[in-house]
Amino acid sequence: AALALAVMLVLQFLWLADLERASSIAMRATQRKLAEGLAKEVAYFHKSLADKALSVHPTYFAPRRELALAKALEQRYAPGMRRLFAVSLASKDPLLLFPPPADESDEVTREVIAIWAACSPWTLLAKKGDGVVTATARVDERDPAHRIVVRPVTDDASRMIGLVGMVLDEAHLRAEVLPKAIQSALPRDGEGGKLAVWVCDERWNTVVGDEPGCGPKSATRVQFPFAFTNWTISLHDRRATPEASARRSFSFNVTL
Repeated sequence: AALALAVMLVLQFLWLADLERASSIAMRATQRKLAEGLAKEVAYFHKSLADKALSVHPTYFAPRRELALAKALEQRYAPGMRRLFAVSLASKDPLLLFPPPADESDEVTREVIAIWAACSPWTLLAKKGDGVVTATARVDERDPAHRIVVRPVTDDASRMIGLVGMVLDEAHLRAEVLPKAIQSALPRDGEGGKLAVWVCDERWNTVVGDEPGCGPKSATRVQFPFAFTNWTISLHDRRATPEASARRSFSFNVTL
């Protein structure tokens, strides 16, 4: 009888150890899914913004249509972008900005430099190759202060005739997009109320945070998939790490 009891205890110990590992993995997976959902909410906002704002008809890039192109930019300007721009390869003054800069400040100069840097691979392709490109939006984040989405504009033969793009508005992301995405992606009660969330920039400065810093080392972390890709989302159970919660449950079960 004693031997049978010992065998049962060993089996129960092994089973509870497996359960601890499985519980930890499941909790980690749940936190990662929630963090990825939050990242996708933000990516969806920027992708939708790009789809609407950067779909400019090729006829606007015909010679001497600068005024019509400027009007098209004005109609597409929306919250979430700091500046909307177009580059017409057929124009003597190729770059159009909306809103038009009020002055020639150093910040405007830096922004224009970042715009041309984002457009340069496309303009080089248009000059050196046959000009045939796929009209797909791409994000240029070489200058973290000016994160830019650029989309080539092509004619009926898929030859590039211009570019349209936007400088993303980081202030709008901080104040509007992230709070709404957190509210939408995370549960409003139950487990969601026990989760701490942080969003930190490329220098690990806190953008959004329930507490100072960017969360403990044990936090679940993911990055944004479309723009602001070097920013990090961290989720952490306020009660304990998944491993600690599973260990506590395991210890309780062992005493039964």
